[in-house]
Amino acid sequence: MKPFQKKYAYFALTLIAGGILIALCGMLAMGFDFTGMNTLNSVTNTCDVDETFTNIAVKGAECDIRLLPSEDGTCRVVCTESDSIRHSIEVVNGTLNITRHDRRSWYMHFGVWWGSMDIVIYLPESELGELNATSVSGDIEIPEDFSFETAALQSTSGDITCHAHVEKDLSAATTSGNIRLGGSDCEALSVSSTSGDISITDVRCRNAEAGTVSGNLKLSGVVAGEILRTKSVSGDTGLSRCDADALILSSTSGNIEGSLLTDKSFAANTTSGDVSLPQTSADTTCEVSTVSGDIAFSIRP
Repeated sequence: MKPFQKKYAYFALTLIAGGILIALCGMLAMGFDFTGMNTLNSVTNTCDVDETFTNIAVKGAECDIRLLPSEDGTCRVVCTESDSIRHSIEVVNGTLNITRHDRRSWYMHFGVWWGSMDIVIYLPESELGELNATSVSGDIEIPEDFSFETAALQSTSGDITCHAHVEKDLSAATTSGNIRLGGSDCEALSVSSTSGDISITDVRCRNAEAGTVSGNLKLSGVVAGEILRTKSVSGDTGLSRCDADALILSSTSGNIEGSLLTDKSFAANTTSGDVSLPQTSADTTCEVSTVSGDIAFSIRP
């Protein structure tokens, strides 16, 4: 390196170091609390719900959606709002409807925001009917304290976590968010994601279907009375102590492996991957297909 080039390099490094030092001093002065930099002035508002309802429908845009048990026996909804962001909360025909209304102009969406936009629903009842929750970039969290007849959960980039008991249909879908489901005993299970990972634990159902493009699939203790179907393009598929009358597992370049509870009549198809299967036969079947991935299964009652 020539002498003048070294001078410029040292000068650039000095500027970078000075910028880092100034930034650290600023963060220290703020106590590492960055909410003071927010360009949106927000408040937390609480709405008490006195009417009775059995169903819940939430449309939260970029809000995180959470359900929590009420400790005082009352139903209330706690939302993060501002002058231009409000929520309508009303009970119509037995359904608690919560909808976020954003009245900001397009240019007001460009700014700084530290923290989370929340919709938290405190419920005194643990058994309800239908649950429909939709968010764009927020997470959806449903704890094991509740049970529903049906549940449909959808988020674009947020994560979905549901451990509630669902009696009939349970569906969850994301584009890039991860999905974690567990502890349900339902009739039909449908889970899909484009690039997010899917994890399903201890679920019993009649039919189950899980699919992803580039995310990984992990199923543990999933037992379907009829058909268990998985599909991926480049993600790996792993099953641990799962079972069904008919398993149909497919991938393009991902590996498919795991363990099943009972013997199966296996049918495997791969172009360039390795295959390792137990030599068993039964009335129930397991069809596994992949182009370039490996296939490996064992029986673990």
